[in-house]
Amino acid sequence: MRMEITLLLSDALATTIANREPSVLDAPLTRYHASLRALHPGSADAQLRRYYLASLPEAHAAEQLRAELAHVSGVEAAYVKPEASAP
Repeated sequence: MRMEITLLLSDALATTIANREPSVLDAPLTRYHASLRALHPGSADAQLRRYYLASLPEAHAAEQLRAELAHVSGVEAAYVKPEASAP
């Protein structure tokens, strides 16, 4: 099952990624076979355009990648959404 990590990036890093330039996120994302996409694509809101989702194919690696991304310069927050569970 694919897992997603919500990222809040600095304005500078978000701009780099939006411009499709190489970034400090490339290496960790590649190591975990993860992809990155804007949470609010095309948003003109300066705050919303800083949110991204990293999606990775292996659920067991989500926390490892989250921890690694949280230490990358320009990543202000990284959060793994818990899996849904029955009430």
